Amino acid sequence: MATTYTGSSGHWIRGAILGALVALLVALPAFAQTGGFITTPEDEIATEQQYFGKKISLDFQDADIKSVLRIISEVSGLNIVAGDDVQGKITIKLVNVPWDQALDIILRTKKLGIERQGNIIRIAPVQTLTSERQAQLAQKQIDIQLEPMTMALVPVSYADANELLTQVRSILSNRGVAGVDVRTNIIIIQDIDSSIKKAKRLIASLDSQTPQVLIQARIVEATTDFTREVGIKWGGRYVADAAHGNPTGMSFPNSVNITGSDVTGQTSGDTASTSGVGSTQSGNTIPSMNNANYVVNLPAPIGLGAGGGIGITMGSINETFALDMQLSAMETRGEGRVISRPEVTTLDNKTASVTQGTSIPFQIRQQGETSLSFIEANLNLTVTPHVTADESIIMKIEIAKNAPNTSIPTSTGDPAIDKKEAITEVLVRNGETSVIGGIFTEEESRTELAVPWLSRIPVLGIFFRDREHVQKRSELLIFITPRIVRDRPAV
Repeated sequence: MATTYTGSSGHWIRGAILGALVALLVALPAFAQTGGFITTPEDEIATEQQYFGKKISLDFQDADIKSVLRIISEVSGLNIVAGDDVQGKITIKLVNVPWDQALDIILRTKKLGIERQGNIIRIAPVQTLTSERQAQLAQKQIDIQLEPMTMALVPVSYADANELLTQVRSILSNRGVAGVDVRTNIIIIQDIDSSIKKAKRLIASLDSQTPQVLIQARIVEATTDFTREVGIKWGGRYVADAAHGNPTGMSFPNSVNITGSDVTGQTSGDTASTSGVGSTQSGNTIPSMNNANYVVNLPAPIGLGAGGGIGITMGSINETFALDMQLSAMETRGEGRVISRPEVTTLDNKTASVTQGTSIPFQIRQQGETSLSFIEANLNLTVTPHVTADESIIMKIEIAKNAPNTSIPTSTGDPAIDKKEAITEVLVRNGETSVIGGIFTEEESRTELAVPWLSRIPVLGIFFRDREHVQKRSELLIFITPRIVRDRPAV
């Protein structure tokens, strides 16, 4: 419930009514234009401050300001001291407002300032308080100039004393000096006692142990290979001559010998000599699986080693007709995985690097002269960590795994270099693992070796072609795990 105080003057009612009418006449034009009263920037600033005092109502006309301050003192329970320079009259009407807001309004109206010490409030003109503060500062500077100087040696354990010197000098007095002894990493300070104490507190706060970070990286390379090939080889021989009892009955050709041709373009392995009519034949051996010349020679695997197959040989009783056939198939599956785990430990905000690999020599020829150069094929991890206040770790990372590859031909005969690199900047919480990069490749190919035209015959075309299906997959993932290294407690 608000406390109400009323003044004793007999004319305050008429004055209040007259003041209200004047304010209403002034505000009506603005109200008509905007639909409400205009709020000035000063009013907005005043409403930003919050007041929590006990609510009070004041109603005075031409009252002495000291009397009003006395009433506020009784409501607030604070001791208020007002000097002789606090004087004048005030007319005020406040209804149900906090006492601290009422005091603030009264002080602003009379251009008074406030100085609080404990539960005692001193009220004086603003100019008086400003002059007193300036005098106190001047006296303090005089005291500093007269105060004797002392010297202190402050050892620095973890930080570089030269790096702290700038911060220390910024809090010294105008008479203070500071230097560093590089050999012992000690800051030498000469100043008054109060400045030396502040400098020691600053050094103790900044000279903290720098955290160490262990960075573990894993480079995982996984490959999968799949190859399937199905092929066929077949060939035969047909002989029609007098030696086998089946001559053609014509003068030309009197004998016929049909066989497949091998890849060198040679005919069958039988030796034949013809001299027109009545020619003789020799070496009439039926071709076998090992030495036959095939009509279709598309086996599987092609240059990939052994596979599976089945051979069929058919011949006539009089050795005039023979047929050799071989069906072959091959399927290979392969899986591989390579894991590289570089690790390095470093201080906060310090760059660290670890490398393992090979230096490959290359010959360089320029203007007729030959020189030897080396190219690095290394596993390298370079990282700069920064530990945040919530123990997360920001890292600038450069990681590479480069290796020589002799399977790729080059013009100089030197090996090629397979490069796997990542450069990034990440934020990871302490002890957590993050994937900072990855590459996924998939290769699929289908190859067909066939005899032209014949391989397109429906159904029968399978006897004139070889098919190969190859699938290759490779995955590269790079993981990073940072851990803050804790000091072991002393035993």
